[in-house]
Amino acid sequence: MQKREDVIEGFRLSPLQKRVWRLQQDDQAHIAQCAILIEGDLEPEALEEALKKVMQKHEILRTTLDWFPGLEIPLQIILEDQRPPCRRVDLSDDQPDELEVDRLFNEEAQAFDLKGGLLTRFCLGRWSASKQILLITLHALCADSWTLRNLFKEIIHFYAAELDGQELWDQAVQYLQFSEWQNELLEEETVETADLDPEVRRPVSNLALPLELTSAGYSGTSRRRDLPETMSLILDTRSTERIKAISESHGSSVSNVLLACWQILLWRLSANEEIAIEYLFDGRQFDDLHDALGLFARPVPVRGAFGPDLRFSEAVERTMRSLQEASASQERWLREMADRKAEDRAEAIGFEFGEWPEASAAGAARFTY
Repeated sequence: MQKREDVIEGFRLSPLQKRVWRLQQDDQAHIAQCAILIEGDLEPEALEEALKKVMQKHEILRTTLDWFPGLEIPLQIILEDQRPPCRRVDLSDDQPDELEVDRLFNEEAQAFDLKGGLLTRFCLGRWSASKQILLITLHALCADSWTLRNLFKEIIHFYAAELDGQELWDQAVQYLQFSEWQNELLEEETVETADLDPEVRRPVSNLALPLELTSAGYSGTSRRRDLPETMSLILDTRSTERIKAISESHGSSVSNVLLACWQILLWRLSANEEIAIEYLFDGRQFDDLHDALGLFARPVPVRGAFGPDLRFSEAVERTMRSLQEASASQERWLREMADRKAEDRAEAIGFEFGEWPEASAAGAARFTY
């Protein structure tokens, strides 16, 4: 009697997802999180129903993984009719401060069940009848920062419709469509990385910064466990207005000026005249992708040459030119992202710029990202 073979029906990971998968391995630090402050009269049942409908609209929120033993890269499986895994927490005895938010973030950052479990979870913390917080946690295979901002807008949109008794039928571009398109590009000869200019293909080296020196006097280059930490710095209105004014005076955007400043700082700290960083592009060059959810952002090397005689205006101009060249070569980096070379760039210094969405109201509740 012939043994029946197990069959897994699924879809290939995108090149960007393969990169994250190779980097994460057993490290559970690769997650995407955000918090939404909800002030006013919230109807929790309507919110949970809104979350369910958002998940029904976007397949990436109903994604899980599966693979045969010995299979290096898993397949992504789309589950049907999943209720949102939303944990409710009573915070009435706690103060609504940053420490409590950090504690919730840490609790929700627990490892996902990568084989068969959803890669999405929600947590609704209630301080009082008029002040609550919704924490959203997704595995990094399913989201980038743009996705979190889109998800913020979608939740408000569906919550408002739920309060009004309306059904929303708008369609979404599904991530699987993008994933298959990216894999097809890899199979075409036109995107062979051999077409890349050798100067562009040079790897991004890890900079040795003073505070990273070990007791032996050199910067460690061995693989470090990726345990991200954050530091927040809130600028006052006067400082932000000055940054905007400087950007306008140089005919540039705020993000370009900040990137130039970041590269100048790295040049000063490392004493390297050439500074190469991984710039995170949003990967949404087409209008149809602007409202989609999933992992679209991709890191692309951006280089800059600096020296003591370089004027700041020249540094900004070089940064803008380097960004344009890197943006034009995004698709040609697909193969680099999908193979093991991504691990060699895991510790490269990066840069990402994003703007938070404005607060919005639905019913008697106000939502702040």
